[in-house]
Amino acid sequence: MCIRDSEYTLQADYTYPFNKTTTLETGAKGIFRNIKSNDGQLGGFDYDQNVAAAYGVMGFKLSKKITAKAGLRAEYTAIDGKASNFKNDYFNLFPSVIVSQTLKANTTIKASYNRRVQRPSLFYLNPFRNESDVFNPSQGNPNLAPELTDNMELGYSTFIKGSIINASVFYRRTHDVIESAIRPIVEDGVNKNLTTYINVGNSKSYGFNIFASYNPKPKWTLMTNLGLNTYEVNSSATGVNTSTFLNYTAFFRSAYALPGGWNTELWGVLNSPKRTFQGKTDAMYFYGAALKKEIMNKKASVGLNVLNPFNRDLRIKTLNTTATSTQSTDIHYPLRSFGVNFSYSFGKLKFTQKKKINNDDVKQGEQQMGEQGAGGLKN
Repeated sequence: MCIRDSEYTLQADYTYPFNKTTTLETGAKGIFRNIKSNDGQLGGFDYDQNVAAAYGVMGFKLSKKITAKAGLRAEYTAIDGKASNFKNDYFNLFPSVIVSQTLKANTTIKASYNRRVQRPSLFYLNPFRNESDVFNPSQGNPNLAPELTDNMELGYSTFIKGSIINASVFYRRTHDVIESAIRPIVEDGVNKNLTTYINVGNSKSYGFNIFASYNPKPKWTLMTNLGLNTYEVNSSATGVNTSTFLNYTAFFRSAYALPGGWNTELWGVLNSPKRTFQGKTDAMYFYGAALKKEIMNKKASVGLNVLNPFNRDLRIKTLNTTATSTQSTDIHYPLRSFGVNFSYSFGKLKFTQKKKINNDDVKQGEQQMGEQGAGGLKN
């Protein structure tokens, strides 16, 4: 199958300070996406997604310790599935509000609300049938609607003698949640389970995140990131009504600088079972270590790193059930690795960081699971 995926962005931003306490930020943005794929037999899939957006944000300094921002973004989206004669367009408003207060020199609390959109990527949209497993084919759904999420969050951050704590509690409500769905089918007298993607319903989630960094000794850094949230999906249209489940993630890192230019690091990631309306994926974990030595008057370094030395594979086991069928997959993803790296610094280079264009409105495919959280000393 031949796939071509292109994206072009035009963006303009403007900031106007009315005075020392009030600032206006405004701008416009256009995103032009095109996806073309052809399997050579069934014809082509040609999908255009064009987004026009404009925003305005007012910033206020209400007092010496309290600041606030309020904004609104308007978006118009036009979709044209040329080969499948599918057209759709929709208009959305995305408000945002944030208020923060400094309690003392290095401690801040903030409360915020915003609405976000996640549009389905090619992974979810491509209608061509993947029959690498003839009994469990998969197929995208070009008729998917985007996910719209309302986020409310209360955050706390502090910095004390080299230690950092960032904590938050949140509530999220998402409309038109996109999930995989299996459907029993019979083709040529053979029973199969077809996997596709649907807007399964609405979800609400409560949770918290906490990040902490602590230095027990000047050359020893401990770092952790913990997250916990609930999962629940309901819809009268699809008849889905799940129970409430608990998800969690945990990341830990320990880095120690030894005499003589030696640096060591240990890290690990744990993800809880992931729920969907039809089943779950089992918990998974991965871990690693690294050792680095500075040489040549700190102009160069050589390092060793290892990923999952005691487990060859990352095992991803999923079980989905319907009223009439069960689908079980057990993927062994080779993950164990050993590496050697070398770096050399030729001198000091100065880069000027400019504001980047960031298009974070696309929901990525589930195959990227497990990539997050990887650590390792960098040279």
